[in-house]
Amino acid sequence: PPEKVFVCVNGSTDRTAEIVHGIADKCEQVIPLTSSPWKANAWNTIVQTAVSDWTFDDVMVFCDGDIRLGGPETLSTLVHRTRESAHAIVGGSILQLPSKNHRPSRLISPSWWLYCVQDRILTLLEQYPHWRMPNTVINEDLFLSLLAYPDVDVITDAFFYAIRPDFRDYTITQIRILKWMKQLIDMGMWPELEGWIDRVLQSWGILRTLKYGYIVPLMMSMITVSPNDHVWTITPSTKK
Repeated sequence: PPEKVFVCVNGSTDRTAEIVHGIADKCEQVIPLTSSPWKANAWNTIVQTAVSDWTFDDVMVFCDGDIRLGGPETLSTLVHRTRESAHAIVGGSILQLPSKNHRPSRLISPSWWLYCVQDRILTLLEQYPHWRMPNTVINEDLFLSLLAYPDVDVITDAFFYAIRPDFRDYTITQIRILKWMKQLIDMGMWPELEGWIDRVLQSWGILRTLKYGYIVPLMMSMITVSPNDHVWTITPSTKK
């Protein structure tokens, strides 16, 4: 079992805080925390609390509140594989429900749903004030992956269940992707992001590569030019 379990409530209005404090009263390993909204604020709060007694061989597992772990060995497998690897961040794979084949799919990069970091992440954060992730980061897992790139990995023998998104969720996700791509470019992470995109295309099959090999560069063109650039005029449907 983990030595400590940090639960950070960063603005939710349900009974999460009440439930967590109730568990913490009976289990000293559970440590309730609070932060202001945004995922990065919660991440920083957890790390700054945990780092006070973080030893060299410690690792930290992050998982989202709405997933279900693939089995009782998921966390131990992820921790073990992270410790024996040279990677700064290692992610688990996903099995989206409903699923026809019930086999987890290997994600392209570590996802905020479930990933594990080693202390090298803290060293990489030295370039930011107070060794903290910028509070406005939209996508903290990809920010960390690009920060450590190419020292990242995803494994299939540790996985989690998540509900398959509907069309509305998928649309919102695509808008969010455009926003965090633009943000990371503005933060000077374009070379790492370009390398990550190449890695994505190489990992896909030939049909997906042919299909998305045109869409991804178009998306990148859209968010790296000004609104008055010709790209916006030749792709009016995409601008919508």
